Amino acid sequence: MPRCTRQKRQSVAKVHIGVDAQSGLVHPLVGTAANVHDVTQAQALLHGDETDVFGDAGYQGVEKREDNLEMPVAWRCDAPFQT
Repeated sequence: MPRCTRQKRQSVAKVHIGVDAQSGLVHPLVGTAANVHDVTQAQALLHGDETDVFGDAGYQGVEKREDNLEMPVAWRCDAPFQT
């Protein structure tokens, strides 16, 4: 007799959202596959007038990426959770 097993569902997509801190309006919205690292989408979320950019731990190291080295932006990303 065959044994039934449950398959664990996994996310196949995620959304990266840029929000203006003063107005609260969403400006860029980028959808990617779930296996795309958050930090690779940082440039797509900017519109050019930013001075401070906030992100979660998935965006750590964004200031060290070659395409962001000369941007006049203060990157403020959370540290990963540590036990």
